[in-house]
Amino acid sequence: MSLDELEEAGLLLPRDDWGKGDPHSKVNKWALAAAWTLAGVSAVLMYAGNGLLATWIGLIGMLVFIGWFTYLSVHAINARHAAQLETFGPDRLAGPASAVDAADTAETD
Repeated sequence: MSLDELEEAGLLLPRDDWGKGDPHSKVNKWALAAAWTLAGVSAVLMYAGNGLLATWIGLIGMLVFIGWFTYLSVHAINARHAAQLETFGPDRLAGPASAVDAADTAETD
């Protein structure tokens, strides 16, 4: 799809609003570094554990990493959305009404 088609579909901000938002990530960089450190240590433990206790500790560490990384990612997405709402307002971020919304409105009238 071209930029014009994406803009017509309501998936992009108007061109005069491009570049007005904060381009930096909302991820807590220290928490992200700690999560990846946990992943590295867990991987080493699983490899070096040779099926013994260290392997299982590494597996638990990897599962904690996956959950923590998912939490950090979702939190950063929500923080980015909140910042964009403050910058542009809810009316500028909401795309055109979907066909389902239009059908629901027609039924209530």
